[in-house]
Amino acid sequence: DFGSLLALVNLRELRLEENGLKSLSNLVPLPRLQALHLGANRVGDMAEMDKLAPLPCILDLTLSNNPLARKQLYRATAIQKLPTLRILDNKEITIEERERVDVLFAMDSR
Repeated sequence: DFGSLLALVNLRELRLEENGLKSLSNLVPLPRLQALHLGANRVGDMAEMDKLAPLPCILDLTLSNNPLARKQLYRATAIQKLPTLRILDNKEITIEERERVDVLFAMDSR
């Protein structure tokens, strides 16, 4: 029951691997969450990442082994939508990678 997460306002790390999750709708608000591990679920829609945008402190996100992680531009989209993110799927996001993503999405918006 995701309603039980509402009281956990000081939660810093959440591990929900292998739970068959298809949606990320009920994960917010978790204002202090820094690490979210959602590997090996069934999240398939890239739009689900928009639901993580209200996590102001998110530094480490794992979505590997979800259908969306196999989609084109998955990593770039996650980096673009979550500016505080430092690690995605156990791989550090470098300054150079973030700059490339910024250029990619700036070109897309033209």
